[in-house]
Amino acid sequence: MDKKKICILIIHGMGEQGVYETLDVFTRNLVESLQSSKQTRIQLKHHRMRLCDEMHDYIKLSQDDESSMELDIHEYYWAHTMQRVISFQEVVQWLIRASDGAEKFYDENEELARRYEHDDAYANAYRDGKFKRRWYLKHIGKGVRLFYSLSRLFGSLLPKSVEPLFRLLMGKPEQMIVDYLGDVAVYTSSDRKSKFYETRQTVLNGAVEKMTALLRQDYEKVLIVGHALGSVIAYDALNQLNLRANHEEQLAHDIRKMYEMVTIGSPLDKVKFFFREHVPKGEYVKRLILNSLNGFRRRDVHDTATDSEPELSSTLENHLQHLNWTNYYDLKDPIGGHLDFYEGVENIQVDNGHEWGFAHVGYWQNGNIYQDVIQRVEHALAEARNDIRVGETA
Repeated sequence: MDKKKICILIIHGMGEQGVYETLDVFTRNLVESLQSSKQTRIQLKHHRMRLCDEMHDYIKLSQDDESSMELDIHEYYWAHTMQRVISFQEVVQWLIRASDGAEKFYDENEELARRYEHDDAYANAYRDGKFKRRWYLKHIGKGVRLFYSLSRLFGSLLPKSVEPLFRLLMGKPEQMIVDYLGDVAVYTSSDRKSKFYETRQTVLNGAVEKMTALLRQDYEKVLIVGHALGSVIAYDALNQLNLRANHEEQLAHDIRKMYEMVTIGSPLDKVKFFFREHVPKGEYVKRLILNSLNGFRRRDVHDTATDSEPELSSTLENHLQHLNWTNYYDLKDPIGGHLDFYEGVENIQVDNGHEWGFAHVGYWQNGNIYQDVIQRVEHALAEARNDIRVGETA
């Protein structure tokens, strides 16, 4: 029986990630899930492949000889691009601006925010009194201002003899803020005038190039798994692929291999509303262009048209209508969440077994997610076989 090749591309999230770390964690947990569910012998083999004029390492996972599946697991590693790009002070300033923007958006769109806060996924949590407000981001600015002011004040009042100790104690929290929030601050800077825009484009272009190169290989289906900020990068890269497929015939053919995007701990809703450009009502020409260029499966929920506006449309086609999209979220994860403002998303609530705030790091160890991924790989394999049979019949 001919083996059908399936590919998974892993895109890690924010933080001080090391190369191959996410690939290692994902593959090991996937192996454990396979062994526990199928009682089969797993083989892993390291391979190298030339992609984008560079050599890329990946893992080939195969089962016993009777299996007709080969699964290649790739990683898109981007953390090194963000090193030493933004300072602690710049992160604090960005966080304050983001909080102010969130508060302004909340006040101007109170009805929308009220509906979003009280959707079905969060209704029980509110009734139980676990959460007072979902849009915690709009309250952060005051706290950040106070903390930053106090730290600067106490630092200036300290005797010279203990100042080095204070700097040492403050150094680790500052570095953690830069490592985590700094990645978000840099990548969500979509303003071309921003000094971080070039870095953002480097990260995004790298993801687009890697996806394009994998689609050119002899894989039957390609699955994307994005964690946290990695899910935002995955979404943006797919959006770019969809745009290019409108003008590149070969890519329009290859993109059919894109089978599913799996997002875990995804902040896509928050990024959409708090960190991306919002077009004022009435500027419908600009809104039409931006929604066409950046609106892959995105619901235009608050930029409603008026009676005086002309009929708006675009010549761009959606070449990823077939793409499955599954989003996993934990109610105790302050970063990820239920994705309401994107079409065709299957939202699945999970419990990562951690307290509020720490649940965000538990997705990679959640066995239920890996069992679902295995099922999705099997579905992709079955669909690939069916595609071949249909082609042979035709």
